[in-house]
Amino acid sequence: MMSFFSTRTGRIGVIMVVPFLIVVTVLVFLAMEDAKIYRNAVAHINFLKPLSAVVSDIQRERGRSAVYLAGKQQDDLTFLSQQRIKSDKSLDTFLEQIEYAPLSVSEQNNTKALFTSLPAIRDRVQGTTISKREGIILYSELIGGILGAYQVVERVNQLATLSTTLYSLSRLEWAKESAGKLRAEMSSIFAEDAPLSKTELKIVLELFYKTKQGLQIALTGLSAPGVQGVNQLFESPEYATVVGGFNAIVQNYAEGGYKLNGRQFFLTITKVIDQIGAIVTVELQAAKTIVIKLGQERQQFFIWLGLGTILLLFCVAGGVYYLIQGVVLPIRKLSGKLSLSSKRAEDLSSTMHRTGRELATVTGSSAASLEESVSALEDLGTIVAGNLKMAQEVAKLAGDSQEEARQGESDVSELNNAIQEIAKSSTNIEEMIGIIDNISFQTNLLALNAAVEAARAGDQGKGFAVVAEAVRTLAQKSGDAANEITQSISDIVKKIKHVALMASQSGELMQHFVESVQHVATLSNKIADSAQEHSGGLGQIKRAVGQLDQITQQNASQAEDMVDLAKTLSQESVTITGHVGQLGEITNLEKSQRLNDQFENDSGDDPNLSSFEFEESTTELENLSAPAPAPAPAPDPVIAPSSISTPPPAAAGVDLADSSDDDFVESSRKPSNAHAESVIPFGDDDDSEGVKTIDGW
Repeated sequence: MMSFFSTRTGRIGVIMVVPFLIVVTVLVFLAMEDAKIYRNAVAHINFLKPLSAVVSDIQRERGRSAVYLAGKQQDDLTFLSQQRIKSDKSLDTFLEQIEYAPLSVSEQNNTKALFTSLPAIRDRVQGTTISKREGIILYSELIGGILGAYQVVERVNQLATLSTTLYSLSRLEWAKESAGKLRAEMSSIFAEDAPLSKTELKIVLELFYKTKQGLQIALTGLSAPGVQGVNQLFESPEYATVVGGFNAIVQNYAEGGYKLNGRQFFLTITKVIDQIGAIVTVELQAAKTIVIKLGQERQQFFIWLGLGTILLLFCVAGGVYYLIQGVVLPIRKLSGKLSLSSKRAEDLSSTMHRTGRELATVTGSSAASLEESVSALEDLGTIVAGNLKMAQEVAKLAGDSQEEARQGESDVSELNNAIQEIAKSSTNIEEMIGIIDNISFQTNLLALNAAVEAARAGDQGKGFAVVAEAVRTLAQKSGDAANEITQSISDIVKKIKHVALMASQSGELMQHFVESVQHVATLSNKIADSAQEHSGGLGQIKRAVGQLDQITQQNASQAEDMVDLAKTLSQESVTITGHVGQLGEITNLEKSQRLNDQFENDSGDDPNLSSFEFEESTTELENLSAPAPAPAPAPDPVIAPSSISTPPPAAAGVDLADSSDDDFVESSRKPSNAHAESVIPFGDDDDSEGVKTIDGW
């Protein structure tokens, strides 16, 4: 790496790259700072929206409190409670957003501290321990502190385009605040319906003109939709009602009796204030759209600026690069040729040495392989003959065993059949014994009947009774004998069945034995086939011996290749000598142009090269390829330059004329591939509808 920077190309590259990196870094830094400014501007606008919402709700709460303190009606207290709920919701949203506001920590804490006084103000209004005037003043101080955030936003804003819009928004908010105070004053006046002092009249006059003046000042910096909204506000019937109420107060302040409903007037002027709030929301959305658009345009500007700068730097770098190439191209070409020739000479000499050593190794391996092959051939012949003989004997024995097993299976089958016949005969005997037992039972029964009949006959039947008793006794003995025979026959039948079962199992075992003998016969045949394959292996060994003979012939061919390599090495040495001479000539400025033309035409074999005085070196290199006389045995020579590191092997017999100078230069020149859609629809502040915020940002 350090060697690259020490070269002229490396130094020029550093000179071109460093300004490029500096310019890119500056552009990236400026783009990031510019994007930060526009992000902050969008954050400012997003912060003003919940701020405007909470101000509007607290302004309504102030008006409701003034009406309640003036009239102390239960209905007014109910409306006030409902408004407090709406104010609390807006306040919660605002306190959540203040964490992301463009305010310092102290400014955020001060803003949060303003709302700590709100519960105390509400308690005093609820208990009517303060006057209407005091309540309006306390609420106004709270709202004024909140609106002070506009000044913070105007102070930290860095966009001139947004400054006018922020100023107009601030004027609108203060006009809305004056209208809110006016709502509280006039609504409470109408609720009391009593004469006013000049001080109270002055307050009403001041608030009315502040509201009107604030709207007129805001017109100078509003967008077209905002201007249209203000004009529509001045032409609206609600604004006309407010002006009419104001005129009624001015005309009748000394006597009272304004004949206007304070609650109804409160709702009417609230609509006017809501229209001002809607204009604020429209302006916030318009300002956000403008800021986003400007940010995108600035981003595109920096992108195009960066691309143009990069393109310009690349053009300058390319021009400088090609200018430098026009100077160093001849030297680079010669250096490339010299390096290539030197590497090829190194490769050829290394290949010669390696080929000689491989030739000796292969020759020794050939002799050893022949001896091992002959020995293996003899051993394999003996093994194959023995295996074949044993396989034949095993096959014969397996055949005999198979015949004997089949005969045994036949005998077992006949034995099984005979036992089955005996079992059937035993069953018949058992049936016959049953018949005898039945006859004995019938005879016994007949003897009993005869004895009964003899008893009925009296003396005449006594003799017959004796005979009947004898027959009955004989029948009982016959029955007992039949039972014993039946028991014996049953035992014999059970044993015969067991013998039949054992005979059946023996038949199955004999069948398995026959199958095993058949499998043994199959394996014996396979062994015989394997012995035949071993015989085929002898043929393969013979072919291996033939391959060893081919290896010997290849050794002779490699010896011839060594001679060719020596000749090619001599030619490469001559070429290197010529290139060194050209490098010496190029140091002469008068000949540099001529050599440049020669390299463009790829004249690597210029006949003028023979004029250089390198005959001694050429002669020494040519002597390397000449056949040497038969010397005494000596270690193999190792031809390897001591000053050049060993490069990858090259193909033998490569001619330098086949390589193009232009191709080499182009390959060295080639670089590497490292590479608010909606606004706040303030409602009419009736009993059922609250503040609805649809935040599209």
